[in-house]
Amino acid sequence: MALAWPWLQQLKLECLGQNGPDHTSLWAVFAFTRLCPHLAYLKLSIDTAPLDTPPFIASSLPTQAEIAQAAALETLDFGYDPMRLGYDDEFVLAELLGKILPPRCSLLWEFSSDYDEDRLEDQLEDDRAQINRWLAVEKLFPRFAELYLKINQLKKRLLFRRAVDLVLLWWFIHVGHVAVFRSHFQSYNSTL
Repeated sequence: MALAWPWLQQLKLECLGQNGPDHTSLWAVFAFTRLCPHLAYLKLSIDTAPLDTPPFIASSLPTQAEIAQAAALETLDFGYDPMRLGYDDEFVLAELLGKILPPRCSLLWEFSSDYDEDRLEDQLEDDRAQINRWLAVEKLFPRFAELYLKINQLKKRLLFRRAVDLVLLWWFIHVGHVAVFRSHFQSYNSTL
């Protein structure tokens, strides 16, 4: 879908009810943010289980696509009743989101519960725990995103420096080695 509509600016796909399709993984968010550079709003039913998320490797995206350097996504909406987060999943989810989204991206989610009167207290406690986990994701995600943004900037600088070093090495091997050799040889001979 992202390949077919690279100029997409807004997309809402959500699973309504239990008979709907399965949830997609965070890899779909990665693909959309890289293949649709103008995408500002994305709403998907996302499986947020960290163990179900494949690695975010740009080379696994279709090669004919021009991959955006930075995601422009402003809002990621997990929809109504997002997947339940397990104990400590909020840290892993925040880090995964930090790898693929810009720090300014807003995260949206909503909860609803059909309460059973016999288990009301347990359900309320579970909902409070889920809300606290999602609030932690909201708080931690921008910090991870800033960190990964800085890491990517450093990688680009290192790649640039490596490219400059390779050009200088090529020049030395193909052009400058004779002149440099002569000057080093002359300075070596003068010390003898």
